[in-house]
Amino acid sequence: MHNPPFVALGNTLVDHRFVADQIVKGFRDYRVRFAAITGGARERFVQGEWQAVQAASKARILLYKECKAVVLETVRVSAVTSTDWPGIKRCFTIALEGMADAALAGTFYNSIYRASSNEAVPDDLNAFVSSDPELLIEPDSAVTSKYRGTITEIISQVLLECELSPYLANVKFDGEGISTRLRNDIPPLRDSADVSLEMVGVTFYRNKGAYLVGRLEVSGHLFPLSIAFGRVKDGVVVDSVLWGEARLSVIFSFTRSYFMVAVDEPSVIVSYLQTLLPGKKRWELFTSIGFYKHGKTEFFRGFREHLDQSNDLFRISEGIKGQVMMAFTLDSYQTVFKVIKDKFPATKSVTRQQVRAAYQLVKTHDRVGRMADTQEFQFFELPKDRFDPDLLDELSRVASASVNLETDVVIFKHLYTERLMMPLNIYITQCSSFQLEQVLEDYGNAIKELAAVDIFPGDMLLKNFGVTRHGRVIFYDYDEICPLTDINFRKMPVSNNASSVGADPWFEVGEFDVFPEEFATFLFPDEARKAIFSQHHADLFTVEGWTSIQEQVQTNQLTDVYPYPIRDRLR
Repeated sequence: MHNPPFVALGNTLVDHRFVADQIVKGFRDYRVRFAAITGGARERFVQGEWQAVQAASKARILLYKECKAVVLETVRVSAVTSTDWPGIKRCFTIALEGMADAALAGTFYNSIYRASSNEAVPDDLNAFVSSDPELLIEPDSAVTSKYRGTITEIISQVLLECELSPYLANVKFDGEGISTRLRNDIPPLRDSADVSLEMVGVTFYRNKGAYLVGRLEVSGHLFPLSIAFGRVKDGVVVDSVLWGEARLSVIFSFTRSYFMVAVDEPSVIVSYLQTLLPGKKRWELFTSIGFYKHGKTEFFRGFREHLDQSNDLFRISEGIKGQVMMAFTLDSYQTVFKVIKDKFPATKSVTRQQVRAAYQLVKTHDRVGRMADTQEFQFFELPKDRFDPDLLDELSRVASASVNLETDVVIFKHLYTERLMMPLNIYITQCSSFQLEQVLEDYGNAIKELAAVDIFPGDMLLKNFGVTRHGRVIFYDYDEICPLTDINFRKMPVSNNASSVGADPWFEVGEFDVFPEEFATFLFPDEARKAIFSQHHADLFTVEGWTSIQEQVQTNQLTDVYPYPIRDRLR
């Protein structure tokens, strides 16, 4: 199995084992630094260091690129060519022996290969395309602690044994609150004195919250469970207890920042989480715990498998076409594919580089459950016979710089994927009157929560927001976003000159000038919908409403945003 240490390539000698060892070294460095950032999550949470929480989250996302760049410098110096990679892959696989997170290492290897090779689309000879590297050790399956007794007894024990126990302000009060809520919500608990509970042995930290996750068993019924913690002046408290797949699914949503959770074997944690959340795919769960690069790998494999098992065609997405991005979908897969167009209309004063920067900003920013996470791909290959002819025509006409139409395949030189949602402008034409009021209120909530984390959406038209299966409104069009604090909110000047009234402004308007008074007409041509929205969010039509949020952002007053309804809070 061992490759000869040196292979002659013309006048170049390349040591396959040296290159493989450099990739392993780079990956280990990444995991050590990743663990160090993650390991500080508890201290940041209990101390309420919220600015540090945001900085750590961003630093951890950028870490992958930093570690990759170090390895690439060494690999390029080694003058690796395409014929070297089969040997390097063999040596790399041998070097992984005893490594618990070999799957993640395989993704890191793929990143180095893709950046170093001239091959646009990798294959299994050179990279780990169809499967992860073979795991040469038995994974540790003991990811949970198990409890048995009455609900009050086991909840008290969980709180006393969790890593936040030393910081809890009132364990007895919190335990009673959890037990009472669960008895009220889950009828079998009222009659059962014998309950079992298993909890994952690590804490999930994100923003201003922390979570324990597990599963409750009552009279043969299984209930996914999460205990949510918050921080108050006197210490750490239980803020909510959530049960059921639907509630936990929202906590692990694609619209939220990645968790900080200290795990040596992410695959084992992901496998357990899938038993709690069978509606979530593996790639979603890897991404949610911070391993977004391996999430991409899992997505790619899962999607290729889906293509082999389906026969429907890629089509242009429903709804109003974007001016900057072209979007298409596959009806049988809940993903939208987005490509930057070659040219933008004059009304869009952005460049391709600025669009990519906006998407990167969203990746590293606190998404507060209101912005869809995206995955960025280069040289993403799809079978040409699965494309609707109208879509192929549109791609060649408006996105030729990003797409190569080959004989049998379509290769996207650059592409984003995103969870598919129903556009809000379409949803409001199909929903009930009750749903209409709910969704318009949540639309305003989404805008305010984005503003509270210093994001101004720019184009706030309803077509740029989507509605999830849980009825939440999510922003997904990022080409015009900018920091809220950059915006100059102004009142419309009053003119006494009747001749000044017209389509074009008669007064000077700066690049970042925004007039909230115009939002009412601009967003809601329909008076009935405008009235519904105004009942809840009339302040968004005023300068004062926006500047008050700006002041909170400028003074670092981070808003509490919960991944569950306010009614579910225990306090």
